Amino acid sequence: MEARNDLMNIVQLTAMNVQGISQQMGILTTAVQDLQTDMSTVKDRMRNYEDELRITRSQGKALKRSVLNRVSDLLNISFVNGHVASECIEDDQKYRGGFISRCYVDAKQAGLMAECYWETARRDYDRCIEFIEAWVPNVKGGVNGYKEYLDIRRQEREARKAEG
Repeated sequence: MEARNDLMNIVQLTAMNVQGISQQMGILTTAVQDLQTDMSTVKDRMRNYEDELRITRSQGKALKRSVLNRVSDLLNISFVNGHVASECIEDDQKYRGGFISRCYVDAKQAGLMAECYWETARRDYDRCIEFIEAWVPNVKGGVNGYKEYLDIRRQEREARKAEG
């Protein structure tokens, strides 16, 4: 009989423990759901924050330097002591500005650069640099085709000046 009472006591204690564990699991489940909601909110806020971050001043300078270096490479402009080499001055004067403008326009049209390059989103910075480093004018004939285009535009401007 005493064994039966001991067994009944054990069963009752086990039932109370199961009930307590069940209540604790309910509380824990609610806490986990609240934590998931909070994490989702934090992720959304971080996403919005990252969308608003702009490149740093040094990254802006690096973008600008990348454009200048790429254009110099495409036009085969070499430098001596920080100045354009004498054999490259004509190409530098005739084409460099047009190529620089075209590079910026193409990067903006590709959706990688903001209207003002220093307002480019930080999340786009690496892809923008990669784009610039691989950039070639998106015109028929590539570099030479774009040189011909710039020459034609220059001749048209000079003709209008002469007329007017």
